[in-house]
Amino acid sequence: MADYTKFFSYFIPGSRRRKQFRRNYRDNFSYLRLYWKYFFQYWRSKDKVELDFFEVWVGQRCTLKCKHCLHLMPYLKKHNLYDIDELIKDIKKIQKIANIKHLSIAGGEPFTHPYLYKLLDFVYSNKDIQESEVVSNATIVPDTQSLDLLKKLNGKLYIRVDVYPGNEKRGDEFLSVCRNYGIDCRVLFYPDKNNAKWYNAGTPDKKINSVQRTKEVYQACFIKHCNSMADGIFVPCCRGIITEQIYGFPANKFENLNIRKLKANAFGKASLAVATNQLYWKDFCRYCDGVSFLAEEVTPGIQLN
Repeated sequence: MADYTKFFSYFIPGSRRRKQFRRNYRDNFSYLRLYWKYFFQYWRSKDKVELDFFEVWVGQRCTLKCKHCLHLMPYLKKHNLYDIDELIKDIKKIQKIANIKHLSIAGGEPFTHPYLYKLLDFVYSNKDIQESEVVSNATIVPDTQSLDLLKKLNGKLYIRVDVYPGNEKRGDEFLSVCRNYGIDCRVLFYPDKNNAKWYNAGTPDKKINSVQRTKEVYQACFIKHCNSMADGIFVPCCRGIITEQIYGFPANKFENLNIRKLKANAFGKASLAVATNQLYWKDFCRYCDGVSFLAEEVTPGIQLN
């Protein structure tokens, strides 16, 4: 017999699903109006959506278990690596409707992927990508094939390096190898060498924010333009990728786009423009304290174990 519990829960007064449905209906009506506004803007126009920043995940596998990980990697049940060939197809699809100013390659830890060199080679040969980075925790020295490509990518790509407490030895080895190859490494955090801090956006025990708190968090957040893509799903912030998995909060179809179903025309441009708009706070912001001075300041790289 079919289970209708979920269906009928939408009609129970005061139920969580009913509240969510009412809120989605109200806010998505605003999204729908915005969608048609953008559609007519791009209709018969060759203009593309402008993405100042675009982050692609090569997987959800990391060598560390940071308690305050923004991507919440240690708390995921599965730590998959994504198909690089599919990822490249997804980027090409995005490029048909958007201009990417800065491409960021992230994970997990990107150098855990055995076929990362394919993505690096794509970046090297793609004339429309002018600026890019690989975000690494410096725990895995790249293989020779990747090192050769990284050297060729100098001037177009750099490695953003974070060396956390307890990983200084591996970090020094990573930086030494890269510098011997002449690869551009930019150290964002290194213990005792700067005062970089993290902001605790929220761990899995985070409670849902009120609407007012969510508005305040969204307005103050430094990374609300952190457009991210993982396994074919595009969201305007990296937290949107994992909120449903961690908190069970339903994904909003206006905010979480399936790139592989997106049309490379005015409809696709309108969908992307709506997802990346900064007029409205996002559903997944309800389970986030943002990256801002409103959040708790914590030391980077504190490990769970």
